[in-house]
Amino acid sequence: MTAEVACRTCGGEPRAGARFCDACGAPIASTQPSAEYKQVTVLFADVVRSMDIASTLDAERLRELMAQMFERSAAVVLRYGGTVSQFTGDGIMAVFGAPTTLEDHAFRACLAALDIQSTTRQLAADVQRCDGITLQLRIGLNSGQVIAGEIGSSAAGYTTIGKQVGMAQRMESIAPHGGVMLGESTARLVENTVELGEPELVQVKGTAEAVPVVGMRFDADLLSSLIDDADVTSLIDAQLVDQVRFAPRIEYSFRHPLIRTVAYESQLKSDRAQLHQRLASAIESRASADENAALIAEHLEAAGDLRAAFGWHMRAATWSTWRSIASARSSWTRAQQVADRLADNEPDRMAMRISPRTLLCANAYRVFGQRLDTDFDELRDLCATAGDERSLAIGMSGLLMAWQMTGRGNETPSLNLADELTRLLDSIGDRH
Repeated sequence: MTAEVACRTCGGEPRAGARFCDACGAPIASTQPSAEYKQVTVLFADVVRSMDIASTLDAERLRELMAQMFERSAAVVLRYGGTVSQFTGDGIMAVFGAPTTLEDHAFRACLAALDIQSTTRQLAADVQRCDGITLQLRIGLNSGQVIAGEIGSSAAGYTTIGKQVGMAQRMESIAPHGGVMLGESTARLVENTVELGEPELVQVKGTAEAVPVVGMRFDADLLSSLIDDADVTSLIDAQLVDQVRFAPRIEYSFRHPLIRTVAYESQLKSDRAQLHQRLASAIESRASADENAALIAEHLEAAGDLRAAFGWHMRAATWSTWRSIASARSSWTRAQQVADRLADNEPDRMAMRISPRTLLCANAYRVFGQRLDTDFDELRDLCATAGDERSLAIGMSGLLMAWQMTGRGNETPSLNLADELTRLLDSIGDRH
């Protein structure tokens, strides 16, 4: 993707190769896409015991020291093709693979991490001699898909966000003093080109894992039902989510839909399925289970429990039938789709495929939809296969009522269908 060059200050188009805008004098920067998926390696470096160092040095010396550390680290990042995303006050965050795509982003990040540590050790020798304190860095790396670009409408500059960013920061927090800790994703990418130490099993807090499963907007109580000691503070600090409601129930929302998508898709399907199943049970335990039946059905469907999802979709439709026919039709349609996905040998599969289609046709007179004929043709074929005349008669009655109410009652297809319904009802009555 070729980036178009424009002045971010005044919007003017500069001369080819110009470094400053002719109109306003501002530096020229390439205009990047508002947001895009990128495969990157994120690097976090942080000063060990920075608070102790701050309490020992005066403010001017501390500023000088941190500036030296930042400048040296940033120079290393640039040398290996990375981008310094931010200076955290006592450390840096850098990204390899965005905005410029790098196929070997993980390898470059590893080389940069080792070089940063080497450079820091040289600086630390001077600091020990002049100030009598120990200067060390912890560095963490993690690789994967993130969202990169200008997130939201504010001119916040080029930003990289997503689960991998938070995971890199956690790798840094558990890295040995003066060492580098790689996440499993990074280790897999460089295992044939870098000499790695023995793998370590570490515990990573699970709030970020559960949040994308809950949904775009979620409340604290529901999140707590999935994990113990749920804490979204780190997600808020990382500008991934915002608190959007404070009373009477605390609610949060992802800052951007793509943030949730990246976090959700980065999880293992088996882990997602378990969380969806637990979330469905948590919602069901609330007093408003019928009102939330559609939501429960969605989570069960995402968990792969299609039979249970079908039941909840049908329950949601029943609750909505005389409250919102549009919602009821949506739930019947979802139930129909779920039933069609069931294995051929699933018990009662045919009846499950027929039931929602019957109700869609039976209530056709309430919506005058454009799919009435198609829905009925599917119902007719299934009922013929199953020998289900009752469901066919119910669906046929709804279609005839819809035709009558739309002025088609005297047309030949409607008259023929009315005759067919009469014969069908007589046939059913004769046998009972």
